[in-house]
Amino acid sequence: MDTMTMSLKFSPQNLPFNTTLARQIARQHLTHFNNVLWVGEHSYQVVRKSYSQLKMPSPGPGVHGHFKDDAAWRKGSDEFRSWTRQHILISAASLLEVYVQSAATAALSAKPELVDRSLENVAGITFIKHPNRLPRHFADLVATRVDGLTKGLWADRFRRMAQIFGVIPPALSDLSKDLQSIQDQRNRIAHSYGVSGELRRTPWQPLEAIVISPSRLVAAIKSVSAAIRLIDDNVLANHIGAYEILHEFDVWSKKEKNFSQMRVAGTLPGAFRDHIGRAFGQSHGSAYIKQMIAYYVQIA
Repeated sequence: MDTMTMSLKFSPQNLPFNTTLARQIARQHLTHFNNVLWVGEHSYQVVRKSYSQLKMPSPGPGVHGHFKDDAAWRKGSDEFRSWTRQHILISAASLLEVYVQSAATAALSAKPELVDRSLENVAGITFIKHPNRLPRHFADLVATRVDGLTKGLWADRFRRMAQIFGVIPPALSDLSKDLQSIQDQRNRIAHSYGVSGELRRTPWQPLEAIVISPSRLVAAIKSVSAAIRLIDDNVLANHIGAYEILHEFDVWSKKEKNFSQMRVAGTLPGAFRDHIGRAFGQSHGSAYIKQMIAYYVQIA
């Protein structure tokens, strides 16, 4: 296993991988969107001209995937490209909301006082380690705060974000107009099967696809990526710190049948380090893992 080892000192205030795990996940999806976009664009002409090379099923009751001639295939190819472009934009818009939901939930869970001032100086990991101590109202309060960051106009979402977490950078505010445009396009596509004229009164009115150009998709992906980076670096990361990796350790440790034996034998750090390395391709040095576990264990 080729695993990259990171040399860091553990601190509950510091991120374990320079960015949050929520942003790492978003990066994976952004790469996926980019790949889907360019495979589709580069292969479009090949697919469109491939009718004569394909074996079509014979028409009949219950038969699917039959195209009667080259013209029908080309029309289907055009629709496929249109849908691919549209759903990349839908996915990019959704990814930003999913990232905000995930990262904001982690930040509020890591710093409970942001939700309830009576919980000031209580480490968020306490409620992961001891879920029975979690106040009944806390989950609902977190959900309400997060809903305010994932619903409504983006300008309003950023305003609410600043109210909870502090001042947001001007560069993030500047993105609100384009993010709103992406959101509006996403809603239009999702609510009309990707065709314009959402209020078609009769079936003989023409079906015209909502056109999304590759350049628009590239710009949308860049805006979403920039928003995630700015939110992560300037708004949420400082609140999340090591909460995500501590949460992962808690989940992993509770699944390990030999947890107590490994702890007594001193093999626990190595086992968790191997777990992260196998799953992510990189992990931390032994000193970091030992310090992290020591911090987790001392949470009373």
